[in-house]
Amino acid sequence: MVIKITLLSFVGFFGFLALFSDFYLSRLSFKYLEEAEKYLKGSSLVIFNKKHLDNGFLGRTYRLIQLSSGLIDEEFYIKRGALEREEVSNFPHALKRKITLPNKVLQVSGLLALILAIGANYSGALT
Repeated sequence: MVIKITLLSFVGFFGFLALFSDFYLSRLSFKYLEEAEKYLKGSSLVIFNKKHLDNGFLGRTYRLIQLSSGLIDEEFYIKRGALEREEVSNFPHALKRKITLPNKVLQVSGLLALILAIGANYSGALT
């Protein structure tokens, strides 16, 4: 039995997942951004973003996305000098989980979409 999967179903499912994560990130940016930036106030990432990005809907969301990306891949951002090791180690774990979860969902869903699309295309099920 071969299951036919259309490209529209891939786009619909993973698009919905990405859209939901984006809305959730936007909501979190108005609720937790100041608190998160307070813990990382000496980091160049936070200083640069506060200086160059506005405090509106897109600016806050983008600042939170960059902050959560930095907390997901801490060592890379610390080596590049964007985050301070002491500030990251003192960052509350509960807050870190809240703001990094949507970013992780986007990464995993994108990877799954790629794997499924390649597998479906290879097997001939993708029409």
